[in-house]
Amino acid sequence: MDATHFVHHPRTSAMRQRLAALIGAPRSLHTMFYFPFSDRENIRFDPIDEPMGAAGDMAWYSMRAVVEYLAPDALEDIKVFAEWDPHSGAVIRATGVLQFNAGKTATFDVGYTAGAAVMELTVAGTSGVLTQDDFVLDWQSGFGFDNPDIQTGFIHRSGLATRNDFAFIETPSERSQHALMIDNFADLIRNGDAAEREIWLSATEKTQVFLDAIWQEIQTQTRASPAMTPQVNMREIP
Repeated sequence: MDATHFVHHPRTSAMRQRLAALIGAPRSLHTMFYFPFSDRENIRFDPIDEPMGAAGDMAWYSMRAVVEYLAPDALEDIKVFAEWDPHSGAVIRATGVLQFNAGKTATFDVGYTAGAAVMELTVAGTSGVLTQDDFVLDWQSGFGFDNPDIQTGFIHRSGLATRNDFAFIETPSERSQHALMIDNFADLIRNGDAAEREIWLSATEKTQVFLDAIWQEIQTQTRASPAMTPQVNMREIP
């Protein structure tokens, strides 16, 4: 299936279940996912072995958030801008907007070029907005973090509410999201529930379809790399 930890945390299902009550019909989603990273010996900086670079590494989570919170049926239009590392030629940043059916839209901004870890998510609906500042790896116990004093949850606001009026909705979990992922997948094997397994497989497939569209859009751009002739079209790269 996939190793997308955050969808296994109780926060994801809790937020999905309360979307209609808290914000009405979801219309748009914005995600921003950055980690400061510059190790050019890492596979992420190898355009041959990992051609999608930061787009494949990080936009995956943005597209999975689209599947979880917007649940669109079809992608109608897309525009993506990419930045390449001048030394390795790897994609190190990608920003884009996607238009789906029923007027739903998503914007994403991901990469390695920001000087801080950023994992922000905003879902805007007809009657309110929900936000998270740690949607990929929760600050409390997400893979790489251990902060038991930081509550995991999401913020709700509506109307002309100021920061003092924002409501934090806590979604506690006794186990970390990556441990829950292993639990859930092991349970799928044990119980043999084909219908439930198909739900997870379908979500993964939809995520990949949107990510493939992002990569296809990036491939229409040109870039210069020291390893190849300047302004080589990405379609020529295997």
